[in-house]
Amino acid sequence: MNKLIQRSAIQKKGRWSQLRSFIRRSLLQHATVAGLALSMPLLVTSAQAQEEGASENDQVLELIVVTARRMEENLQDVPIAITAFSGEGLERRGITDLEGVASYTAGLNYDDFVTAFNGLVTLRGLVQANIQNRVTNVAVFTDGLHIPRNYAIDLGVDFERVEVVKGPQSALYGQNAFAGAINYVTVKPSLTDHEIRLTYTAGMDDLQGIKGSISIPIIQDKLAARAFIGQSEFDGNRTNSFPGVTGDDAMLGGYDRSTYSLGIIFEPTEDLSFD
Repeated sequence: MNKLIQRSAIQKKGRWSQLRSFIRRSLLQHATVAGLALSMPLLVTSAQAQEEGASENDQVLELIVVTARRMEENLQDVPIAITAFSGEGLERRGITDLEGVASYTAGLNYDDFVTAFNGLVTLRGLVQANIQNRVTNVAVFTDGLHIPRNYAIDLGVDFERVEVVKGPQSALYGQNAFAGAINYVTVKPSLTDHEIRLTYTAGMDDLQGIKGSISIPIIQDKLAARAFIGQSEFDGNRTNSFPGVTGDDAMLGGYDRSTYSLGIIFEPTEDLSFD
């Protein structure tokens, strides 16, 4: 009799345990569902905030137009590996020459071999066997015109844009562009407004530079001219260890550059332009 009572008590205790477990699971499930229901509006709000933030960021992105394929295109739409710098981007990074462009371009290297007479551009490791060969691996252009001499490729003109086109481009640029091409695009004269600009640069090792430009509309909306002049000097930052060297030759890496340019644009009609 006592065993039957104990067994009945154990069974009742087991049923109560099962009942408590069932109630606990039900409460947890309902709490989870309620939590999900409450979090859904938050998730939707977060997703909407992300979309709004993305749209705002898209409006802030700088639009860079390139002419790598002989026509104006958005950089994001060109199926070619291109590193492009706008004029503002060059100034923001302090880039004033081809060596500075190479410092911010992956795969591009520029060596002037103490003097710019034998300047050599290397792109993606394709080194020039003969640095004085007129047929180079990287072609350099200014406003679409090829620069055929290595000593003239390191320009200091105020650019509207610089494009570094990577990979074989001989189909568009000729045999000199087996490794790629570099496009300098100069600032065009303004047909509507007078523009005057003057900048001065100073730094260590007697670094000095001055650049000035003036743009004048001769005939409003039809004819305009722009003149530019630049002068920069640098004593160098590497000591010349050759015995007996003194004076201006005691340092290496310096330069004395002068750049002049004149641009004229004539647009007699909306569909015809002479540059």
